[in-house]
Amino acid sequence: VALKWAIVGRYSEGDYPFFGEYHVKWMVMMLLAGAAEDVIDSLGGTAWMAIYYRLMGARVGKDCCLFGLALEYDLLTLGDRVAVGWECDTTCHTVENMVIKLAP
Repeated sequence: VALKWAIVGRYSEGDYPFFGEYHVKWMVMMLLAGAAEDVIDSLGGTAWMAIYYRLMGARVGKDCCLFGLALEYDLLTLGDRVAVGWECDTTCHTVENMVIKLAP
């Protein structure tokens, strides 16, 4: 959690070119998420996962059951009693023509 805030801070909506400063930070966060995947996956379906999402910057409602993939937590909003399945992708980015596009 501390590394996310130290490296990226808050994810912001926008377009970011590949190989720019933001792209490097984004890739570091993807690598760190991959390294911590087993630990994060073990939280799936528990109240701890919602707490983790909130600590990472997501807005999460009450009584949520969260599995799946997330990366740009600051752009993610989940309402009350939301269920995110194991193979769901709730990332808030696309990559088009060598540009990372972040949007809620």
